[in-house]
Amino acid sequence: MLVAFILCAGSSSRIGIPKPLLKIHGKTLLKVAYEKCKLAGFDKAVAVTGAYREFVKRECDRLGLEELYNPTFEEGMASSIRLSFERAQEMGADGLLIYPVDMPFVRTETLKKLRENFKKPIRAVSLKVKDTLYPPTLFSTDLAEKIHLLKGDTGAKRLLERSKEKKHVEVSEEEIFDIDSLWDYLRAIGRKIL
Repeated sequence: MLVAFILCAGSSSRIGIPKPLLKIHGKTLLKVAYEKCKLAGFDKAVAVTGAYREFVKRECDRLGLEELYNPTFEEGMASSIRLSFERAQEMGADGLLIYPVDMPFVRTETLKKLRENFKKPIRAVSLKVKDTLYPPTLFSTDLAEKIHLLKGDTGAKRLLERSKEKKHVEVSEEEIFDIDSLWDYLRAIGRKIL
């Protein structure tokens, strides 16, 4: 079983409003990510919430999406990733996708390619542009033994770099565009979601 964890716990401090609830083409970023995960064939999806939980949970309920609250969200993205690994293991999942909600231009086909490349002995499959690795990343749950390496707001790159059995899916820079500021959001509004 492969479970997608959509990371929605951040405080969105540079924008000032919850990123998961920002809309592009009439859909919230959370809905865009959730729909892509479903279309890509993930068995289940879970939204990891933190800041703005009350509001983001309402959207989860509206979408029929499981919510996982991260009470230590202020520690940074690493705390949400650690919590996602724990929940994936509880669910008996073989792998988990770590998908930041602020990346609406990752193509559904790209998520399918992550799944297709996730075969033993591969333990991690990420996106790659030139020589740089990016999320979303699909991890084997057996990498939980190394989860202590993740600290603060660094994401899973350190865990990925330490994994020997990994693959990458080459993508364009358009796909890895993330919404970190109001300016990014304004630029994103006119772009097509694939």
